[in-house]
Amino acid sequence: TSVSPGLTLQAVSEFDGQTGAFLGYIVSPTPNSPPGVGLSLGGPNGNLYLPERASVWGDEVYEFDFVTHQNLGVVVSPSPPMEAPARARFLSNGNCLILGQAVAASPLPTVREYDPSTTPFTFVRTIVTEQSPAFRYGALETPDGCCYLFPENIGHKVDKYDIATGNFLGEFISRSPCLDYEPPLDTGIPADPCYWEAMDGPVDLAYGPNGNLYVSSERTHSQVDAAWLDWGLS
Repeated sequence: TSVSPGLTLQAVSEFDGQTGAFLGYIVSPTPNSPPGVGLSLGGPNGNLYLPERASVWGDEVYEFDFVTHQNLGVVVSPSPPMEAPARARFLSNGNCLILGQAVAASPLPTVREYDPSTTPFTFVRTIVTEQSPAFRYGALETPDGCCYLFPENIGHKVDKYDIATGNFLGEFISRSPCLDYEPPLDTGIPADPCYWEAMDGPVDLAYGPNGNLYVSSERTHSQVDAAWLDWGLS
């Protein structure tokens, strides 16, 4: 298939872990490759799993052989459908979480757990249900093995769920009140300093070797955000 220069295609590349040298494509950048965002290695065979995020492919999760790079086909086809699954995360119990947005229905399940010992994966349970779209792109088990932590992208917080029961245990990190301190535009009123430090749009999280929790966010504000207000057009 010929591809015009400049056409953006999704791909999964492999690099040498010591030198960074390019080794080849696991998923080649062609129009027939399943696009996706989050990669996971795991399951019974330690293969690579790629959730796809384009409706033309049906919003499913594909498995690729770790050695041969062969596309082994669909292993998860969420039902009811899940819109644009973003992550497949393997757990300490061997199961797999599929995270993503949900279809426009109520309730809106956004995190589902599957048993990867079968093909396709066997549905185990829905852990998170929401009454409004709640984007969840990351998942993490707490070090004590009791709970899952899920960043909630729209609510600007991190929620805690019991692993054994799947019950919601409350907010582990609450939405910062400082997000409400944004200064009105063109007033010259400075924002409260904590406005520039408030986490906005958390996406993923990880525990560090020091035991602290690190959270990445995609929209946390910087004071240069408002610089355009002072620019003139000629």
